[in-house]
Amino acid sequence: MKTAAAQMGYVIFRDTYARDTGTPLEELDERAARAFTRMLAGLAAPPAEQRDPED
Repeated sequence: MKTAAAQMGYVIFRDTYARDTGTPLEELDERAARAFTRMLAGLAAPPAEQRDPED
């Protein structure tokens, strides 16, 4: 649910943000995709070395 909300927020404000910052939409979309991918990776399970061996 949170990921859908993040995407919807981006879609709603992307044109305005691009215009206000002078960033081309293609570049902004690429940056947003990288940020979104990084966010999702951070929400994923931690690496094996950080997991509790009892789990």
